Amino acid sequence: MNGFILKLNDEVFAGAMDGCSTITITGKNDTFRLEFGSMDKLAHSCVWCTKTLEAGDRLSIKYTDIDKSEISAFAEFIDVVDEFKLLESYHRMKQELMDEGLI
Repeated sequence: MNGFILKLNDEVFAGAMDGCSTITITGKNDTFRLEFGSMDKLAHSCVWCTKTLEAGDRLSIKYTDIDKSEISAFAEFIDVVDEFKLLESYHRMKQELMDEGLI
């Protein structure tokens, strides 16, 4: 599977997912954050790495073939579809209770 190997100083993170991957650096109030994540076609989202960058940090990104055994453990996993289903269910049940005059 094709994916990315991200190296931050001496730490190595590997990620691959059939969908999309992002490597983002954001800066606010003199703080820079690095985030490396992916989302598959079913909207399952994972974060491979999230770090605060320091002056002098060395960063390299390589696009390559990655064996599944090389993929880093998730720092965070989010099932966006399940969250939307829960929210829809909440609104539907709330409306039913309102229709019955219970709330």
